[in-house]
Amino acid sequence: RLPKCSATFNKKKFENDGPFKFMKPVLDNYMKPGKGKKVVFGVLQRDVDPATIPRSEEDRAKLRDQAARDLTNIDLEERQRRRRVGQGLNILSAVLGVTLVFLHVPALSRLAIFFPLAFAEGYITSANTGL
Repeated sequence: RLPKCSATFNKKKFENDGPFKFMKPVLDNYMKPGKGKKVVFGVLQRDVDPATIPRSEEDRAKLRDQAARDLTNIDLEERQRRRRVGQGLNILSAVLGVTLVFLHVPALSRLAIFFPLAFAEGYITSANTGL
């Protein structure tokens, strides 16, 4: 049975005093959304190069409208980066799978392939959908 969540949200403040409150300091310090930042590899943040930001509000509005129409929230560069990571993890999974079989590792231990394979699928799906 999952623990009951007691998170609340109002327009001014999000409060999480439930079982996942230990995550709040990490999210507050490392995952701050805001102007001038972009997400890299799905979890890291990097400053945006000011030269890449369109100068006019009209151009920025067009980009936001296009992203809303396409239902995407990551740019092409990040999508390509995630696809490369996913492909690399797929190769790692294949090598790991062959190695585990070749070394006659017990069947239950072969489940170690799950994690790189799951991350590979997540990164590739993110690259394909733009989310």
